[in-house]
Amino acid sequence: LSAFFEHQRGKNTFLEFGYNHSEQSFDNRDPRVNRQLLFGDPNQRLNGPGDVLNGGAANPHVGQLFIESNWFRTVRWDQTDTYRGQLSHESDFKRWGNYQIAGVAEYEKRFFLSRTFRELWVDANTGAAPFNAVPDNALNNVFRRTYVTEGDWDSFALTGPVGSGGLLSNVRDAVSGRTLSSAWLRQGAPNESYIKQKSGMVVTQARYFNKRLILMGGLRRDEYDEFRLATGRNSATQIWEVIRNPNDPGTSSNSTVGRTKTFGAVYHVMPWLSLITNIATITEMGSE
Repeated sequence: LSAFFEHQRGKNTFLEFGYNHSEQSFDNRDPRVNRQLLFGDPNQRLNGPGDVLNGGAANPHVGQLFIESNWFRTVRWDQTDTYRGQLSHESDFKRWGNYQIAGVAEYEKRFFLSRTFRELWVDANTGAAPFNAVPDNALNNVFRRTYVTEGDWDSFALTGPVGSGGLLSNVRDAVSGRTLSSAWLRQGAPNESYIKQKSGMVVTQARYFNKRLILMGGLRRDEYDEFRLATGRNSATQIWEVIRNPNDPGTSSNSTVGRTKTFGAVYHVMPWLSLITNIATITEMGSE
Protein backbone atom coordinates (compact mmCIF):
# COMPACT_ATOMS: atom_id res chain seq x y z
CA LEU A 1 0.00 0.00 0.00
CA SER A 2 1.51 3.33 -1.08
CA ALA A 3 0.43 6.96 -0.93
CA PHE A 4 2.12 10.04 -2.42
CA PHE A 5 1.70 13.79 -2.23
CA GLU A 6 3.41 15.97 -4.84
CA HIS A 7 3.56 19.75 -4.98
CA GLN A 8 5.26 22.15 -7.38
CA ARG A 9 5.99 25.70 -6.27
CA GLY A 10 6.92 28.06 -9.04
CA LYS A 11 8.69 26.61 -12.04
CA ASN A 12 11.69 24.88 -10.51
CA THR A 13 10.82 23.76 -6.96
CA PHE A 14 9.32 20.35 -6.30
CA LEU A 15 8.17 18.74 -3.07
CA GLU A 16 7.07 15.13 -2.52
CA PHE A 17 5.98 13.07 0.48
CA GLY A 18 5.55 9.31 0.23
CA TYR A 19 4.41 6.44 2.43
CA ASN A 20 4.62 2.69 1.84
CA HIS A 21 3.26 -0.18 3.92
CA SER A 22 4.39 -3.69 3.06
CA GLU A 23 3.50 -7.05 4.62
CA GLN A 24 4.86 -10.46 3.72
CA SER A 25 3.82 -13.79 5.20
CA PHE A 26 5.58 -17.11 4.58
CA ASP A 27 4.33 -20.55 5.62
CA ASN A 28 6.36 -23.49 4.32
CA ARG A 29 6.47 -27.22 5.01
CA ASP A 30 9.66 -28.98 4.13
CA PRO A 31 10.96 -32.55 4.62
CA ARG A 32 14.34 -32.46 6.35
CA VAL A 33 15.60 -35.94 5.49
CA ASN A 34 17.35 -36.51 2.17
CA ARG A 35 14.37 -37.28 -0.03
CA GLN A 36 16.52 -39.08 -2.59
CA LEU A 37 17.39 -41.94 -0.23
CA LEU A 38 15.61 -45.26 -0.76
CA PHE A 39 15.25 -47.84 2.01
CA GLY A 40 14.16 -51.46 2.02
CA ASP A 41 11.77 -52.95 4.57
CA PRO A 42 13.07 -56.36 5.82
CA ASN A 43 10.59 -56.78 8.70
CA GLN A 44 8.45 -59.91 8.50
CA ARG A 45 6.07 -58.59 11.15
CA LEU A 46 4.95 -55.27 12.53
CA ASN A 47 5.98 -54.25 16.03
CA GLY A 48 3.62 -55.40 18.73
CA PRO A 49 3.31 -55.24 22.52
CA GLY A 50 5.39 -57.66 24.54
CA ASP A 51 7.50 -59.15 21.79
CA VAL A 52 8.62 -56.19 19.69
CA LEU A 53 10.15 -58.31 16.91
CA ASN A 54 7.56 -61.04 16.54
CA GLY A 55 4.47 -59.98 18.43
CA GLY A 56 2.78 -57.96 15.71
CA ALA A 57 0.75 -58.82 12.65
CA ALA A 58 2.34 -59.83 9.36
CA ASN A 59 3.92 -56.92 7.51
CA PRO A 60 2.22 -56.52 4.10
CA HIS A 61 5.12 -54.37 2.86
CA VAL A 62 7.99 -56.72 3.61
CA GLY A 63 10.65 -56.52 0.91
CA GLN A 64 9.33 -53.25 -0.55
CA LEU A 65 11.25 -49.99 -1.01
CA PHE A 66 10.21 -46.84 0.82
CA ILE A 67 11.14 -43.20 1.44
CA GLU A 68 10.46 -41.36 4.69
CA SER A 69 11.08 -38.08 6.43
CA ASN A 70 10.36 -35.94 9.44
CA TRP A 71 8.81 -32.60 8.50
CA PHE A 72 9.61 -29.01 9.40
CA ARG A 73 7.40 -25.96 9.13
CA THR A 74 8.79 -22.44 8.82
CA VAL A 75 6.55 -19.42 9.47
CA ARG A 76 7.73 -15.85 8.86
CA TRP A 77 6.03 -12.48 9.10
CA ASP A 78 7.66 -9.32 7.78
CA GLN A 79 6.04 -5.88 8.09
CA THR A 80 7.63 -2.63 6.94
CA ASP A 81 6.48 1.01 7.06
CA THR A 82 8.48 3.59 5.10
CA TYR A 83 8.08 7.39 5.21
CA ARG A 84 9.96 9.60 2.75
CA GLY A 85 10.14 13.31 1.94
CA GLN A 86 12.15 14.99 -0.80
CA LEU A 87 12.66 18.55 -2.00
CA SER A 88 14.47 19.77 -5.13
CA HIS A 89 15.20 23.19 -6.61
CA GLU A 90 16.94 24.46 -9.74
CA SER A 91 18.32 27.93 -10.45
CA ASP A 92 19.71 29.02 -13.81
CA PHE A 93 22.06 32.03 -13.82
CA LYS A 94 22.81 31.73 -17.52
CA ARG A 95 26.51 32.47 -18.11
CA TRP A 96 27.20 32.14 -14.38
CA GLY A 97 26.05 28.55 -14.26
CA ASN A 98 23.07 26.29 -13.68
CA TYR A 99 22.60 24.91 -10.15
CA GLN A 100 20.47 22.12 -8.74
CA ILE A 101 20.06 21.00 -5.13
CA ALA A 102 17.95 18.22 -3.65
CA GLY A 103 17.36 16.71 -0.23
CA VAL A 104 15.81 13.38 0.78
CA ALA A 105 14.85 12.12 4.24
CA GLU A 106 13.54 8.61 4.91
CA TYR A 107 12.40 6.77 8.01
CA GLU A 108 11.73 3.03 7.97
CA LYS A 109 10.57 0.71 10.73
CA ARG A 110 10.36 -3.03 10.31
CA PHE A 111 9.00 -5.90 12.37
CA PHE A 112 10.30 -9.40 11.66
CA LEU A 113 8.97 -12.62 13.19
CA SER A 114 10.27 -16.10 12.43
CA ARG A 115 9.25 -19.46 13.91
CA THR A 116 10.41 -22.98 13.05
CA PHE A 117 8.30 -26.01 13.94
CA ARG A 118 8.76 -29.76 13.72
CA GLU A 119 6.04 -32.40 13.52
CA LEU A 120 6.22 -34.19 16.87
CA TRP A 121 4.27 -36.83 18.77
CA VAL A 122 2.09 -35.74 21.69
CA ASP A 123 -0.20 -37.74 23.96
CA ALA A 124 -3.68 -37.46 22.47
CA ASN A 125 -5.28 -37.05 25.89
CA THR A 126 -2.82 -34.87 27.82
CA GLY A 127 -0.78 -33.18 25.08
CA ALA A 128 2.45 -34.16 26.88
CA ALA A 129 5.58 -35.34 25.06
CA PRO A 130 5.41 -39.15 25.06
CA PHE A 131 9.00 -40.40 24.61
CA ASN A 132 11.09 -37.58 26.12
CA ALA A 133 10.12 -34.78 28.50
CA VAL A 134 11.60 -32.17 26.14
CA PRO A 135 8.96 -31.84 23.37
CA ASP A 136 11.38 -31.18 20.48
CA ASN A 137 13.73 -34.02 21.43
CA ALA A 138 14.50 -36.30 18.47
CA LEU A 139 12.80 -39.25 20.22
CA ASN A 140 9.45 -37.49 19.70
CA ASN A 141 9.92 -36.95 15.96
CA VAL A 142 7.15 -38.14 13.64
CA PHE A 143 8.50 -39.98 10.59
CA ARG A 144 6.13 -40.44 7.66
CA ARG A 145 6.84 -43.38 5.40
CA THR A 146 5.79 -43.81 1.77
CA TYR A 147 6.15 -47.19 0.06
CA VAL A 148 6.99 -46.83 -3.62
CA THR A 149 6.31 -48.99 -6.66
CA GLU A 150 9.39 -49.63 -8.76
CA GLY A 151 8.91 -48.28 -12.26
CA ASP A 152 5.97 -46.04 -11.21
CA TRP A 153 7.77 -42.73 -10.77
CA ASP A 154 4.62 -40.92 -9.65
CA SER A 155 4.73 -42.98 -6.46
CA PHE A 156 8.21 -41.61 -5.56
CA ALA A 157 6.84 -38.67 -3.58
CA LEU A 158 6.90 -38.04 0.14
CA THR A 159 3.62 -37.73 1.97
CA GLY A 160 3.48 -35.08 4.65
CA PRO A 161 1.37 -32.83 6.88
CA VAL A 162 0.33 -30.39 4.17
CA GLY A 163 -3.03 -28.72 3.71
CA SER A 164 -5.87 -28.73 6.20
CA GLY A 165 -6.17 -31.81 8.38
CA GLY A 166 -2.67 -32.93 7.54
CA LEU A 167 -1.65 -33.75 11.11
CA LEU A 168 -2.23 -37.20 12.61
CA SER A 169 -4.96 -37.76 15.17
CA ASN A 170 -5.58 -40.58 17.67
CA VAL A 171 -3.00 -43.07 16.40
CA ARG A 172 -2.46 -46.12 18.60
CA ASP A 173 1.17 -46.92 19.40
CA ALA A 174 1.39 -50.70 19.01
CA VAL A 175 4.37 -50.95 21.39
CA SER A 176 3.20 -48.87 24.35
CA GLY A 177 -0.52 -49.04 23.71
CA ARG A 178 -0.88 -45.27 24.09
CA THR A 179 -3.00 -43.09 21.84
CA LEU A 180 -0.92 -40.40 20.13
CA SER A 181 -1.45 -37.43 17.85
CA SER A 182 1.00 -35.22 15.98
CA ALA A 183 1.39 -31.47 16.42
CA TRP A 184 3.54 -28.61 15.15
CA LEU A 185 5.81 -27.69 18.09
CA ARG A 186 8.59 -25.12 18.04
CA GLN A 187 12.04 -26.37 17.09
CA GLY A 188 14.80 -24.07 18.27
CA ALA A 189 14.63 -20.46 19.40
CA PRO A 190 12.18 -18.09 17.66
CA ASN A 191 13.27 -14.75 16.25
CA GLU A 192 11.41 -11.51 16.93
CA SER A 193 13.23 -8.38 15.78
CA TYR A 194 12.41 -4.69 15.61
CA ILE A 195 14.41 -2.59 13.15
CA LYS A 196 14.52 1.17 12.61
CA GLN A 197 16.49 2.96 9.91
CA LYS A 198 16.85 6.71 9.35
CA SER A 199 18.47 8.08 6.21
CA GLY A 200 19.14 11.63 5.02
CA MET A 201 20.87 12.89 1.91
CA VAL A 202 21.68 16.23 0.30
CA VAL A 203 23.04 16.43 -3.25
CA THR A 204 23.98 19.33 -5.48
CA GLN A 205 25.05 19.79 -9.09
CA ALA A 206 26.53 22.77 -10.96
CA ARG A 207 26.94 23.16 -14.72
CA TYR A 208 29.24 25.65 -16.46
CA PHE A 209 30.40 26.57 -19.96
CA ASN A 210 27.21 25.59 -21.71
CA LYS A 211 27.02 22.42 -19.58
CA ARG A 212 30.43 21.16 -20.70
CA LEU A 213 31.71 21.13 -17.10
CA ILE A 214 29.57 19.46 -14.44
CA LEU A 215 30.46 19.41 -10.75
CA MET A 216 28.49 17.40 -8.20
CA GLY A 217 28.67 16.59 -4.51
CA GLY A 218 26.64 14.87 -1.86
CA LEU A 219 26.36 14.07 1.85
CA ARG A 220 24.47 11.10 3.26
CA ARG A 221 23.85 9.79 6.76
CA ASP A 222 22.29 6.42 7.68
CA GLU A 223 21.35 5.27 11.17
CA TYR A 224 20.42 1.61 11.73
CA ASP A 225 19.06 0.14 14.97
CA GLU A 226 18.07 -3.49 15.45
CA PHE A 227 16.59 -4.93 18.63
CA ARG A 228 16.02 -8.67 19.10
CA LEU A 229 13.99 -10.07 21.98
CA ALA A 230 15.45 -12.73 24.25
CA THR A 231 14.32 -16.35 23.98
CA GLY A 232 14.26 -19.38 26.27
CA ARG A 233 12.37 -22.53 27.16
CA ASN A 234 9.13 -22.27 29.09
CA SER A 235 9.81 -23.76 32.52
CA ALA A 236 6.51 -25.67 32.53
CA THR A 237 6.21 -26.89 28.94
CA GLN A 238 9.90 -26.83 27.88
CA ILE A 239 8.80 -25.23 24.59
CA TRP A 240 10.89 -22.39 23.11
CA GLU A 241 9.30 -18.95 23.40
CA VAL A 242 10.09 -15.24 23.35
CA ILE A 243 10.86 -13.74 26.77
CA ARG A 244 8.83 -10.56 27.25
CA ASN A 245 10.15 -9.71 30.71
CA PRO A 246 10.88 -5.94 30.61
CA ASN A 247 13.93 -6.55 32.80
CA ASP A 248 15.39 -8.79 30.10
CA PRO A 249 14.37 -6.91 26.94
CA GLY A 250 16.65 -8.46 24.36
CA THR A 251 19.37 -10.94 23.57
CA SER A 252 21.12 -8.61 21.16
CA SER A 253 21.01 -5.14 19.71
CA ASN A 254 22.91 -3.62 16.84
CA SER A 255 23.33 0.11 16.19
CA THR A 256 25.27 1.46 13.25
CA VAL A 257 25.77 4.98 11.89
CA GLY A 258 27.22 5.47 8.43
CA ARG A 259 28.25 8.67 6.67
CA THR A 260 29.08 9.09 2.99
CA LYS A 261 30.71 12.05 1.27
CA THR A 262 30.96 12.15 -2.50
CA PHE A 263 32.41 14.51 -5.11
CA GLY A 264 32.35 14.06 -8.85
CA ALA A 265 33.16 15.98 -12.01
CA VAL A 266 32.52 15.51 -15.71
CA TYR A 267 34.18 17.51 -18.48
CA HIS A 268 33.00 17.06 -22.06
CA VAL A 269 36.17 17.68 -24.04
CA MET A 270 34.55 16.72 -27.32
CA PRO A 271 31.10 15.33 -28.19
CA TRP A 272 32.73 11.92 -28.31
CA LEU A 273 35.21 12.37 -25.41
CA SER A 274 34.46 12.98 -21.71
CA LEU A 275 36.67 13.02 -18.64
CA ILE A 276 35.08 11.70 -15.44
CA THR A 277 36.24 11.59 -11.83
CA ASN A 278 34.49 10.49 -8.65
CA ILE A 279 35.63 10.40 -5.02
CA ALA A 280 33.63 8.80 -2.20
CA THR A 281 34.47 8.59 1.49
CA ILE A 282 32.46 6.24 3.71
CA THR A 283 32.65 6.29 7.51
CA GLU A 284 30.86 3.70 9.63
CA MET A 285 30.54 3.65 13.41
CA GLY A 286 28.65 0.96 15.26
CA SER A 287 28.30 -1.10 18.41
CA GLU A 288 26.84 -4.56 18.88
